[in-house]
Amino acid sequence: MAKYCAFVLLVTALVALVSGEIRSANDVDWSRVRRFYDPNVPDRRINNGQIATPTDVPWAVGLLVSLTSGTNFCGGALISSTHILTAASCVNGQAPSSITAMLGASTIAGTSDFVPVSHVRVHPDYSSFLERDDIAILTLARQPRWNDQIQIINLPRRMYIGHSFNNYVTTISGWGETGTNTGEPLPMPNLRFIRSPVITNLSCELSFLLNNIRSTH
Repeated sequence: MAKYCAFVLLVTALVALVSGEIRSANDVDWSRVRRFYDPNVPDRRINNGQIATPTDVPWAVGLLVSLTSGTNFCGGALISSTHILTAASCVNGQAPSSITAMLGASTIAGTSDFVPVSHVRVHPDYSSFLERDDIAILTLARQPRWNDQIQIINLPRRMYIGHSFNNYVTTISGWGETGTNTGEPLPMPNLRFIRSPVITNLSCELSFLLNNIRSTH
């Protein structure tokens, strides 16, 4: 029995090695990982924030997108047991097999689970040129290994469609730079987050006059 188990573990390890599947932070060459950059989208960032504990933002997801030139890193949110909401600009044109989701990654080195992606669905009206409908849904190949660090985000129910949510407090999180031109290695080793109120569409339009802000954003 012991020999059989050892054989199964060996075969499993070899399959993972051949397929290139990421199962731990040690399987990633972090020197080749970089923040996703779309030259068609203005470079905007949210600075500072506080370091998240493992349970502060349990729905936050890191995405590793493998390319021939390296690996892009993006963020997302776990919206169901097998679906992640992310930016279309991050995954548009990418094969599902090239994307791995990092869950329970408040500290990247201690990521709880790495899950392959089986399907990518980009919004049909997405346009990087017009900066519109930059949204995509990823389907995971399996459910995560649930714990208090991996939880589904608590989104508004369908009954709230059309609600403005003005002044509601939201959570914004990510592994990006903590300041402008800091030269920090990205992604940052720790997830950071801030709480911020929702502003009105009018305030948003006045802040971004050249970006054609619409009520459907």
